Amino acid sequence: MAWIAITALSITGAIGIYNIDAGRRSTFTALKYNIAITNAVDISRSAQADFKLQVQEWKNVLLRGHDLILYKKYWAGFEKQEIVVRNHLKKLMPIFREFGLDESMVTDAINENIKLGQKYREHIRFFVPGSLSTTFAIDKAVRGIDRKPEEHIDAIVKYIHNFQVTEMEKIRNETQNRQIISLSVSALFAVLSAIILFLVARVIINSINFPLLHTIKIFHKIGKERLSNRIILTRRDEIGDLWRALDSMQKQLLDKNNHLTQSNEELNHTLHQVRKLKEEQDGDYFLTSLLMQPLNGNYSRSKFVDVDYILEQKKKFKFRKWEKEIGGDLIVVNDIELKGKPYIVFLNADAMGKSIQGAGGALVIGSVFRSLIERTNLSTAAKNISPERWMKNAFIEIHKVFESFNGSMLISSILGLIDEKSGLLYYINAEHPHVVIYRDKTARFLDEGIMLRKLGHLGANGKITIGTFKLFPEDVLIVGSDGRDDLQLGEKDGNRVINEDEKLFLSIVEENHGDLNKIRHHLENHGSITDDLSLLRIYVNAQENIHPELQTNVKNILKELHFIENNKTLNERLAQIESGLLQEFPNHPALLRDLTWGYLKVKEYNKSFEYAKKYTDVQPEHSDYLYLASYSAKKTGNLQDAADYGERLRLRDRNLQRNLLNLADVYLLMKENNRAMKMTREVLEINPEHKVAKRVYEKLVKEAG
Repeated sequence: MAWIAITALSITGAIGIYNIDAGRRSTFTALKYNIAITNAVDISRSAQADFKLQVQEWKNVLLRGHDLILYKKYWAGFEKQEIVVRNHLKKLMPIFREFGLDESMVTDAINENIKLGQKYREHIRFFVPGSLSTTFAIDKAVRGIDRKPEEHIDAIVKYIHNFQVTEMEKIRNETQNRQIISLSVSALFAVLSAIILFLVARVIINSINFPLLHTIKIFHKIGKERLSNRIILTRRDEIGDLWRALDSMQKQLLDKNNHLTQSNEELNHTLHQVRKLKEEQDGDYFLTSLLMQPLNGNYSRSKFVDVDYILEQKKKFKFRKWEKEIGGDLIVVNDIELKGKPYIVFLNADAMGKSIQGAGGALVIGSVFRSLIERTNLSTAAKNISPERWMKNAFIEIHKVFESFNGSMLISSILGLIDEKSGLLYYINAEHPHVVIYRDKTARFLDEGIMLRKLGHLGANGKITIGTFKLFPEDVLIVGSDGRDDLQLGEKDGNRVINEDEKLFLSIVEENHGDLNKIRHHLENHGSITDDLSLLRIYVNAQENIHPELQTNVKNILKELHFIENNKTLNERLAQIESGLLQEFPNHPALLRDLTWGYLKVKEYNKSFEYAKKYTDVQPEHSDYLYLASYSAKKTGNLQDAADYGERLRLRDRNLQRNLLNLADVYLLMKENNRAMKMTREVLEINPEHKVAKRVYEKLVKEAG
């Protein structure tokens, strides 16, 4: 039995030696794997942290690079971090290749980082120090492109971590299987020599299994990033060497983790600075919104119209306890007096740019327009001009202010003036959406074909044209910015689909019967509003007829005037009407019209001018009588009034040749040859073969020299 026991002991010893060696090899294999994989984890996390620093340096360039020194500093930091990230990723390639991992993940991450750098360099060329508009434009253009490379790097970190956990689990399972086999064989031979094998088994367990299990536990803790384990380094064998290596690796990982923690603290500090800058920006927005408040709104007290408006700026922000909005749209309605007649003046404007840039434009035009209104109401000279002249002067004054910005601030606008007594609308459209008139349940555009360039447009030397339109009771006038048309209808192939049908708004007005709140609700249901939105609704109230219906006998008297051929008889009949009917019906349009025509026929130009002037006050929509007033004034030698009435008509109708020729004649009599030449040149632009205009123009050119 002794030899059996010795044999069993020998076999058991041999098996033990074999298991010890296998365990040693398994342990060193696990150590090799874990060190390599841990190194890969370290490198990938470093790439992850340095990529965040790279993106932060880019943001520093945009936020703080308006100083040249800081720009160079942050741009150099960006390029440095870009190289560091790529070097980290390149170090992963041989590790991935060694373990047969998916190298394309690293290649894709490197390529995405390269594309990110190319995109940033492509857009940084447009960076202008000190220009917030270019900063916002660049930031908007590259917004979100750092997500893809970041996602690739995050995927690599997760991939390596999962591989590490899987491999460690595999080694643990192999070790446990080897233990089971060893114990089973040892137990078999323990039947022959229970005491010896029991002692051997205890030695094996104490000398191999415990260190191995302890080592595996250490690996698991390290894999779960619990790096504060205490490893007792008392052994002098291979296990002791392994534990010393693990302890060294654990300290290195702890140092790296502390470094990452410090980096995160620095990033949090940077984020705090960015939030502080954002709060300061919102403070600027808040101040601008306060400045805009008194410039917007309805300040008219007229009973002739009801005014309603909606003004919603796209940029919403919160500053402390206040929720505000800011943008480039403006609506203002006010009252003025011109030549003793009350008028309602309105302005709807849309400044170029978003947020603070657009608000700056709206603030400027609002201030200039407010100054115009105040000056008109306070100055007798400013009141004593025609509505056409006031419109032209106001438009030019506002344009000159914006022209001084050298094209960097443009405004589209509708400037309107409504005569309260006659209901005549005067308007100028500077590249603004068309004015809408809603009448008899039908909506249509007023100003198609009548449009000037935006306010502030350099070289905008187009001829100012003033549109006119007679408003009647229950008419609804709607003016609005392009926010009413720029609706996002959906997406196609990843791109936004924006409404391009400007007549869509007409159908919405008709469906909602000109009700502004319903129109606003309909727009929001039809699509997403993508811009500032301003809508102005002017409803004309019913008024008493200030010109009573003439009796039949009076109508017959006026009708007979047109059949009188004898000038003497006509003169007598006109005098009778003046002393009789005109006293009974003072300022009646029909009487003033026929008196103008009659006295013009008998060449009583003083009186034809007097009645034409009164008629244009009562019925200003009839442009022909502006011409008759100008012509009659010229015949009386009243050249200044002749020029004034002719210019009023010219502002309404640039292509009326007889008026242009009449003005040329007036300016010739006033010795203003340059103006006369301008009038004849405009006739020739319309009709190059006009004989009279050619003759006068050639004569003036010859005299000029």
